Amino acid sequence: MGSDKNRIQESKGYGRECDEEYYMKECYHQDYDCKCDDKEYDRDCYDYDKKYDHKEYDKKCDDHDYDKKCEHDYDDRKCEHHDYDKKHDVKVIQTKVIKGTGCKDFFLEADFDFPQGTPLYLIESIDTWVDVYDTKVICEDKVIFNAWVYKNIIYKVVSGSPVQDDGVTVTGGVDHITKAIPLAGCINIDTKKCGKLDPCRDFAEVIKAKVIGHVEDKLEKVEIKQGNGESFNPPVFVYGSLHEKMCVRIDLKVVRWEHVSVEIEDKC
Repeated sequence: MGSDKNRIQESKGYGRECDEEYYMKECYHQDYDCKCDDKEYDRDCYDYDKKYDHKEYDKKCDDHDYDKKCEHDYDDRKCEHHDYDKKHDVKVIQTKVIKGTGCKDFFLEADFDFPQGTPLYLIESIDTWVDVYDTKVICEDKVIFNAWVYKNIIYKVVSGSPVQDDGVTVTGGVDHITKAIPLAGCINIDTKKCGKLDPCRDFAEVIKAKVIGHVEDKLEKVEIKQGNGESFNPPVFVYGSLHEKMCVRIDLKVVRWEHVSVEIEDKC
């Protein structure tokens, strides 16, 4: 058997005897056909029986004790923002979803003619309000509407003849005139976020409608004079009509009925 081993060694190209222990070493060179001049194959390249001073992996790390319970133990600690132990139920509700909004200002004019017996002397107050009574989505981004603009003018009148004393004393009552002015128009709806409108499914609602500014021009000016035809000092004037200019702002939103899923927390 020894002769067979020597024969194998000579065929491999090894010029020295190799004992059986050499063949059993794990660091034995893998390329048995290669002869290396600068390294002896019988030299221990690594002593696997030798104990080294490397850190033992079963040693507990000084910075972190793995046996210690973590302060952020998410299995034992309940999140302050969400209690996962609570039961949650998903409900489907039907609600209005906003598809787009639009706003536009409209210029409006109107004439107020006062009765001949009670012409305007002084304006006490003016009240205005807007009633949008009809809205329609007509295409992918437009809404048409109809509205009434109500204007109520409370004014003072002159009864009898003024009295000239140190100044002028005017007496009279308080009257009013109220007018409903028609307004109609078309408003563009911003649909960049929600897409095009559907006239069959979408409908418009009023967010706000009001008169944001107005100007009154008094017309048909008439001077009231004394019995002798002289003017009062200061003069007294009444007006037969009033021309009203106003700016009306209409804010609309377009909504659609949709089914929306809502998560409900069970408090029981």
